[in-house]
Amino acid sequence: MKQLLAVLLASCTLGSIAWTQTVFGIDPQGNTYSINGITGTGTFNSSTGLSDVRAMARRLDSSVWVASNSGGASSIDELQYINGTTTHITSVPLGGIRALAITFTGGLKLYAVNDSLGSGGPDDLYIIDTTLGTATLIGPIGFSGVEGLTAAGSTLYAWDAGDGSGNGAGLITIDPATGAGTDVNPSVGSSGVTISTLTYWQSQNTLYGGQDELYQVAATGQVALVGSGGYSNVQGMGFLSLDTFGFCTAKTSSLGCTPLLTWPSISASKSGSPAANLIAGPAPGGTGLPGILLFSKSSMNPFLTSFGYLCIGQFFRAGAFPAMPGGDEGICNGHYTWDMAAIAAFYPTIQAGDLLRLQAWYRDSGFAPPGNANFTNVAFVQIGP
Repeated sequence: MKQLLAVLLASCTLGSIAWTQTVFGIDPQGNTYSINGITGTGTFNSSTGLSDVRAMARRLDSSVWVASNSGGASSIDELQYINGTTTHITSVPLGGIRALAITFTGGLKLYAVNDSLGSGGPDDLYIIDTTLGTATLIGPIGFSGVEGLTAAGSTLYAWDAGDGSGNGAGLITIDPATGAGTDVNPSVGSSGVTISTLTYWQSQNTLYGGQDELYQVAATGQVALVGSGGYSNVQGMGFLSLDTFGFCTAKTSSLGCTPLLTWPSISASKSGSPAANLIAGPAPGGTGLPGILLFSKSSMNPFLTSFGYLCIGQFFRAGAFPAMPGGDEGICNGHYTWDMAAIAAFYPTIQAGDLLRLQAWYRDSGFAPPGNANFTNVAFVQIGP
């Protein structure tokens, strides 16, 4: 097993499954909400302490980036949607950010729509480097009421609300190379619909938007009301679905199945009880196919290895808790199980209050070495007392 982990290291030179229909929302006062993507109704989560929040973008991990404006500057903060904690990332000299979006094609890129002249002024597309704290102008969008921005693959969609009188273009696309916006359907505008933020549900290949209500937005620009209640003036939305991890999806096994690491709860007790099982499956069954759970307190940009994408940094292996899939050889009817509460109780490095990123590694003899093992997707667990 140690030899296998050495090979892994050399190759490196969310909640329950019901999350797939949950939208995380935030209003200008920093209040967060869980919004049901099926009914459109929401419930209050917590207050983050942030203020004047005008935009949000979903990352690959358990966090979002939010933008707050003050004077001629915009603050970018990271918000952990599992426990509500915030960390200041950087400030950029914009001051009028109204929308954010992240793309992962060719590496992580953070785009921002900025209204430099205030409400009703012309909007520009910027790219933000959070490491350097810089905002580089890409170009004018050509619309003056852009409120929402989201990425569907490499395509940037936005919502133009116009000057507030209902004469906006509605759904537009934005060229990430030039910043130029294009009305997807000139015969359909923003009239009668109030949308301040957009989000993309990848598994449904559908856009959603809202502010006081949740709408489904077709690629042709038409909208359909999903529902409302329990929230208002939401300025950022993002689906908390497993599919939004993008590159952090599981490697497909040699038998064609793609095990998914799922968990019944977003929390586990440091005391070791009750049990909180994580399950990875379906996987190839049989003997001689050990699995190891990897845990970390930090994320990293997805890194492609011979085992698939590794998405957690500075990880530890739960070597005291090996798992076997059971099932039958040559059939995808195996499942790996780890009790996260027992693991938390066993390892001193895991403390109450930690937010753990989890990824499983398992042997797959159907692939030739060195790629005869696979990574699953990433899961997240908050450790409680």
